[in-house]
Amino acid sequence: MASLLLAVRVTYQVRKFALKRGIGEAPAARKIHTTFMPHMGGLGIFAGFVFGIVAAGPFFPQVFKQILSDYWGILTASVIILGVGIYDDLKGLDAKRKFFGQFVAVSVIVASGCVIREVRFSFGGEVQLGIWAIPVTYLWIIGVNNAVNLLDGLDGLAAGVSLIAGAALTVIAYQSGNWPLVILLLSLTGGILGFLKYNYHPASIFMGDTGSLFLGLMLASLSVKAVELKPGHIGLLLPLVILAIPIGDTSVAVFRRLNKGKHPFKPDKDHLHHRLIYLGLTHRQAVHIIYLASALYALAGLMIYKQTGAFGEILLIIVIVLSAFGLKRIGYLEARKTTTLYGDKSVIRVKRELAPLSMSRITHKIILAFADVLTMNFALIATWWLRFHSGWFHPLHQIRIDQFLMTPVVVLIT
Repeated sequence: MASLLLAVRVTYQVRKFALKRGIGEAPAARKIHTTFMPHMGGLGIFAGFVFGIVAAGPFFPQVFKQILSDYWGILTASVIILGVGIYDDLKGLDAKRKFFGQFVAVSVIVASGCVIREVRFSFGGEVQLGIWAIPVTYLWIIGVNNAVNLLDGLDGLAAGVSLIAGAALTVIAYQSGNWPLVILLLSLTGGILGFLKYNYHPASIFMGDTGSLFLGLMLASLSVKAVELKPGHIGLLLPLVILAIPIGDTSVAVFRRLNKGKHPFKPDKDHLHHRLIYLGLTHRQAVHIIYLASALYALAGLMIYKQTGAFGEILLIIVIVLSAFGLKRIGYLEARKTTTLYGDKSVIRVKRELAPLSMSRITHKIILAFADVLTMNFALIATWWLRFHSGWFHPLHQIRIDQFLMTPVVVLIT
């Protein structure tokens, strides 16, 4: 409650300040809004988050100390990424400088010991990441960070989806008895709720990169902590499912741009929420549909976590199938036709373009990549045979094939 109330107050003050100083976004081709909109509302979310943690200190002193000792890296990184977002909203940052800021923030998290070292699957089995632990951690946090940033395209969209994901992670933290994480997530969701008072359609302020980068970093890092079985050992499926909407939207955007021969990170006006608007849905209807999908994914994740038989997996499959139908309905899986007409409206040319998500091309690329991996590793095996068993060479020491293939060389070559 404390975080919610302060977020409401700070967001209101930031809005007044931004309007007075002209800090915001004017209408543009890639924007949905038609009037000048103040931004940097993410300061309200951050203020509520910090105040919620501080307010819990007198009531839970031991938990507060544990937060400072166990989560100092994430808290420090949140301040860094907030600074990156503020600078981007005020002055503007190109993709390289923004990525550098994200890299610095994640480096602090990694240095604090928050590293994904082992991945366990809900259906059994585990994978030791070894030398890939740190790269995978960077990929996960920076990837989710950018996914939430890209999702911020309609009033209340990124904040609402983040709120749903944060609530699901709060339930998981509560079920596992991780009280420091419960306080962190409750403070975060309280801050988001306070901001949503001014960001829900029709919005009077945007969160800007100040908010979207902060939310993305917190959800990515805290999701790792929420599903940690022991330090560095996480269940992979749950964070992927709970954050399926921002991750899925970003993945679709990357494939869509690559299929069109464009840079994968070049912004456009063809995201999931844009497509829903193009179908004729109102602003609120589009946002509510994405809220519903996000809630269903979060519910499936919670059911899987609670091990409710096969119900969680069944719900997840149903939601994935519905999502596939949804992608087809909004035109992501269909090709477009371009026609040229005479003055009398008779057609003289019909050009069939590639679908934004060409599944045949994606499948083809996956098969090519898989073939490359097989070929390179076959070449490695052939090298081992020529060196140690062909008789053409006389090595001082024999190396067994299992020793040869277990070296980091295999991973690096692949």
